[in-house]
Amino acid sequence: KYAGNYSLTVFPNPATDKITVNIEAINPSATKGTLTVFNAIGKEVYYLDIPRIGSSWEHRIEFDAASAGIYLIKITLDDAVLTRRVVINK
Repeated sequence: KYAGNYSLTVFPNPATDKITVNIEAINPSATKGTLTVFNAIGKEVYYLDIPRIGSSWEHRIEFDAASAGIYLIKITLDDAVLTRRVVINK
């Protein structure tokens, strides 16, 4: 659940049309980061630059136009990399 100073939660999982990504920082220090979503064949389907986070950061991702399947959420913050799988059911 933790990578470096960070914890990543993705909910709901499974989801139908949107998910919420939540990052909690034990010792907030990230100056910036990225959030990338990949589909089951490794194609990038969503990208977002994450601004400096304090003790927590939250973002909602809409999957309205996405196909049902398994997606990988990858968060990179400084030297920490956090990943979670999420299932989208339509």
